[in-house]
Amino acid sequence: MKKNIPIITLIIVLVLGITWTVVAQKPDLPPPPPLPDLNKTLAQPNATATPQPDEKRPDDIPAPSVTPIPFKEVIDKSADGTAQEDKSEYIVRRANGDYVQIWTSAETFEKQEGKTVEEILGLSKGDEIITAFPPLRLMQPPPMLEDK
Repeated sequence: MKKNIPIITLIIVLVLGITWTVVAQKPDLPPPPPLPDLNKTLAQPNATATPQPDEKRPDDIPAPSVTPIPFKEVIDKSADGTAQEDKSEYIVRRANGDYVQIWTSAETFEKQEGKTVEEILGLSKGDEIITAFPPLRLMQPPPMLEDK
């Protein structure tokens, strides 16, 4: 058993030496390319910056603004007499690029059970629902319970 210890030690030293030699011969990887300067690449000529709460802005720079979506038409598919706060709103971009606002109510969907939203809204191939808002009544906080 004692005769095997030097042989085992020699084998371990040889394996470690060969491993170290192979690892040491790998070429170093080049450093990654530098990141682009986002201030130069994203700058647009007439863009207005997002204001910071504590930022002082010179008087000659206009404040940021939001451009409203130009709707070609507003379609109301809800039942007559439905209150505005009970209507859902869908904003749709037509295949030709026009934007349409569609109002629906829960009754509209109940009458046409089994159809997809696109079929109920009357969308054509290529039309895309951009966003959908639930009825305003569902987005309001519940009434406060009075202490009894």
